[in-house]
Amino acid sequence: MVWLFFILIVLLFLGWILVTPLEICINSIENDYHVKWKGIGEASIIVMPMDLLVRLKIAFWKKDWSVMKFRFKKDKKQDKEAAEKPKKTKRNIWKNLRLFRRILGSFSVKKMRVNIDTQNYILNGYLFPLFFHVTRYYHGKPQLIINYKGKTEINVLMRNRLINIFYAIIK
Repeated sequence: MVWLFFILIVLLFLGWILVTPLEICINSIENDYHVKWKGIGEASIIVMPMDLLVRLKIAFWKKDWSVMKFRFKKDKKQDKEAAEKPKKTKRNIWKNLRLFRRILGSFSVKKMRVNIDTQNYILNGYLFPLFFHVTRYYHGKPQLIINYKGKTEINVLMRNRLINIFYAIIK
């Protein structure tokens, strides 16, 4: 009876993990870049003047890493091992791209605002009608804007569930 209760608790926990929403946010206006798994944890990138911090929070545990510290640190032992490794065989790129596309298609975009200036007036002129028609076709859901002021802003919010990602991989 105790084992049955224990198995039921484990199954409920696994079911909860499968249906808990996963959120990816890219907001260049407020410098907010994070991946949040509601109720479980969050990984975010904090932009500082001369550094990037990667902050990982899982339940009550929190840890910060500096990206620049890892970038300038070299290990001579790893360089020797990398030189000695034989080259890998060529993978099927098209199969991997199809899998990536299916996984990306399982995400639902809740908010999308892209405001760009390419610094090229001709390219901006070509992109303007394209962005206008895409925005009009989807009834203003993705806000794709071309400006001529030199501003580039991206604000994207995507959500998914782990069960949808597994289904996309299996499919």
